[in-house]
Amino acid sequence: MIVGYVGERIVTVNVIGDSVLTMTKFSGPNTKYNLPDLDTYPPVVERQQPNADVIVGDVVIRLPMPARSLMILYGPSRYEWEHSVLREDIDLRRVCIAYREFTPPYLSSGKNSHETIEILEKSKNFW
Repeated sequence: MIVGYVGERIVTVNVIGDSVLTMTKFSGPNTKYNLPDLDTYPPVVERQQPNADVIVGDVVIRLPMPARSLMILYGPSRYEWEHSVLREDIDLRRVCIAYREFTPPYLSSGKNSHETIEILEKSKNFW
């Protein structure tokens, strides 16, 4: 399985059905996904340094996602928090479109660009 190819921004359009995005503070190793390489990527948006004075424990943040809404995760919300849509937060049919981008190593000039072909071929199974 190829991991680490999903870029800095995750864009979700919640087309049909209200829901909630649940955010929990990431506390795992920095080897998850593409975290070890993050500092080598050119920033897509301005990155803020984490505030060392803020202590976050078992915090759960619940963000409403009404139908026809747009949610963009990047920076700290993308890499310092984990996101999920819990089954109990889906009352009726839910349709969303999630846009993801490749990280620099998987772009056409990147060192892993050959693997991008495999990813794109697999994606054709879903359309």
